[in-house]
Amino acid sequence: MPVTTRATSLALLVLLLSAPVFGQTATSQATIPALGASFPADLVSNLPIGDSVYAILETTQSEVIADRFNNGGLNVGGDSRVGGFLGSWSQTLFRVGDIDITDPSGSGAALFVPDASMWQRINIATGLMPADLNTPGLAVSLVPRRGGATWERTITGSGSGGGLAAAGPANQPIPIARLNTLSFGSARVSGPLSDRATIATGITFARGSSYSREQLADSASTSATGFAHIVFTPSSDREMRALAIVQRTSTPFGNWHAFQSPDATTQNTAVHLQATLDRHPADGGQWRAYAGFTERFRTNEIGSSSVLLDRVVDGPVPQAIDSAADTNAGRLSLGARFTPHLASGSRHRIEYGVDLGSASTHTSDAFSGTVRELINGTPARIWTYARPGDTSSRRTTTITAHAGDVMTVSPKLTLDASLRADVVHGGAAGATTSVNWTSLLPRAYLRYALGERRALVFGYARSANTLTHNWLAFGDPAASTARVAAAAAPNVLVSRVGPGTGGNASFSGIDSDLKRPVTDEFVVGFEKRRGQSTRYTLTGIIRRESNLLGVAPTWSTSPYTPISISDAGQDRDNPIDDRALLGYNRLQSSFGQDGYLVTNPAQKAARAFALRMSWEHTDDRLFMLFGATASAAQGPISNRGFGPLENDQDQPGEVFTNPNAGAYSYGRLFADRAFTIKWTTLYHFPGNFSVGGIARYQDGQPFSRLVIFQNLNQGDEVVQAYPNAGSRFTFTGTFDLRVQKGFTVGARRVDAILDAYNLFTRANEVEEFVFTGPAFRTPTAIQPPHSIHFGLRVSF
Repeated sequence: MPVTTRATSLALLVLLLSAPVFGQTATSQATIPALGASFPADLVSNLPIGDSVYAILETTQSEVIADRFNNGGLNVGGDSRVGGFLGSWSQTLFRVGDIDITDPSGSGAALFVPDASMWQRINIATGLMPADLNTPGLAVSLVPRRGGATWERTITGSGSGGGLAAAGPANQPIPIARLNTLSFGSARVSGPLSDRATIATGITFARGSSYSREQLADSASTSATGFAHIVFTPSSDREMRALAIVQRTSTPFGNWHAFQSPDATTQNTAVHLQATLDRHPADGGQWRAYAGFTERFRTNEIGSSSVLLDRVVDGPVPQAIDSAADTNAGRLSLGARFTPHLASGSRHRIEYGVDLGSASTHTSDAFSGTVRELINGTPARIWTYARPGDTSSRRTTTITAHAGDVMTVSPKLTLDASLRADVVHGGAAGATTSVNWTSLLPRAYLRYALGERRALVFGYARSANTLTHNWLAFGDPAASTARVAAAAAPNVLVSRVGPGTGGNASFSGIDSDLKRPVTDEFVVGFEKRRGQSTRYTLTGIIRRESNLLGVAPTWSTSPYTPISISDAGQDRDNPIDDRALLGYNRLQSSFGQDGYLVTNPAQKAARAFALRMSWEHTDDRLFMLFGATASAAQGPISNRGFGPLENDQDQPGEVFTNPNAGAYSYGRLFADRAFTIKWTTLYHFPGNFSVGGIARYQDGQPFSRLVIFQNLNQGDEVVQAYPNAGSRFTFTGTFDLRVQKGFTVGARRVDAILDAYNLFTRANEVEEFVFTGPAFRTPTAIQPPHSIHFGLRVSF
């Protein structure tokens, strides 16, 4: 990092940390709450979510969309991509307390699978976020369970399979996933170790198998997790907390069908440690300091060097190949928060914060071999990967400081304002280029009370993207490279691809003046409360993401020549929508003359417009969370297609290096579902009987009709006929139910549990045939059929 940049960065940090204190004791005025929801442990344990945090996100949050079905045991030990509104799933933030546990590689997941039963509370934020949550779309904060004044023990077991897990409906397309078998067990113990110390500890275990598009892998998924949380209180104003989590998972390798290896597995071992010292004297001047370490070792046991991949079904070749490498990813975090002592009656509540984080990814045993790429079943290209000789090592370092003030301007007006400064440095070992960002991120939210129970909220916030390590692969001498040939001429080199350098530093790299993507959020909302138990909100949100990253070619003149074909349109019998569609044929004189640079290509900013309505109610018997959204999220895609690796604005891709990918490349993004409704309810009846239900409606995934250009020099290509969301798949509709009946057996409480997932067995399609032709829009996959689970929970 240049000396001037370092000096500027340090000056910004000093300025934030030495900001003047306007008053002198903390007011009781609460910070304006973030958009989202909070789920305490006793609520989570009574809902049909299969002990999955990803299922909570997917099924209960109206603005959150996932890339797969997580409920009902369909994703044991697996990750999921989840995002909300404009926020890319790759920018979703996961934290345990104050500690970031997000996978730095850019997978969009946590470094370990966060089983729901481990947490005292699960907090979800999708907007109006405080300064210490820097993400453009979705933040998940997990609060560990803690022991109480008496000993409590809980043992839970459940399972499904056989006739309880339905087969695919007759005379229907195949389910995109369906359960085969599932068994789950957990045990927790919590209580006092002494007058000043408590402990909460436990283990969870799950084993399951499921069909993916009616194909069953040879191995089952397993997940085993252990945790221990000790809280020591040496005095009334001090608390020390220590948390340890260990997890081991084994799942079928995600692309086993393309790698033609049904016995391929992915093994994950994760360790998480963190400690917090919290001082909160009665007279003010509160502070806390914390440190955390998370590391995950991932090993893929594949045993195959030949891949047969259909580009539209399986996604881009480079992403599929990256998933096969072994990785070691980790984070180290240090930080502190300080609320100064303020004078009695002050209108201010000040908080300062500083964080230092280091994230690393080490990749080894990268794939070497041949990939045969198909387009709609027809051979298109042959990719030949050579294994790099060294381990790829990428690292980012982030220094963050923020200062905020919640100020009571008048009895009706509250201002929550903050400023955050980020210094980011990242690069790959041996690379000649790196990334250096310095960012100032302001936030200001204004709450105006309309009487005691109504209020208006106005706000603006700027967030900035995390530097994920998939971008740092460009210019990495140890990253993968491949030679690509057309299937019709397998011995003729057409192009060379990265992201590695292949021994030539000028082949692949990162712009030295790379700008950081930033998202500006504007919010206006109305809130109404009925007593302490009910809250209604109506919120309008506008987001705009600029400085988007992209992989640009280094050639000075395009090596492609345009060609035109007649496109018969969607209505093949009606000439009204016939037109000419443009594609591009690569010149043979340009074969092998490729180069790549990560930069900020000139492209239109991504943007989202959304209206969010929510209704929350909590009392001794009833919990209800209703959410509905109407939204439009538009942006430039990274790759052709409708999947999360394609229809996303924050992924490395092909839109600038292949003009066939540039046609209609600005459209509705993967997480855009236009209209969603999600309703979560739990009711406690007399006699220790409760019923919990989660209903979901979300519009279909946006996609474009694809046209195949044949007999090109580089092999067959697909071109989008219109922007994504010119067509949509059918809506998703599910209803999940949990029924519980409690009994007292001696000193023990026993709960009998019945879960039903997709209870009404709707067979809505979730994918269609997307190529031009008579079969266009024929359903190819439907949502999972129902499954029934039985369980027992014993507490004593």
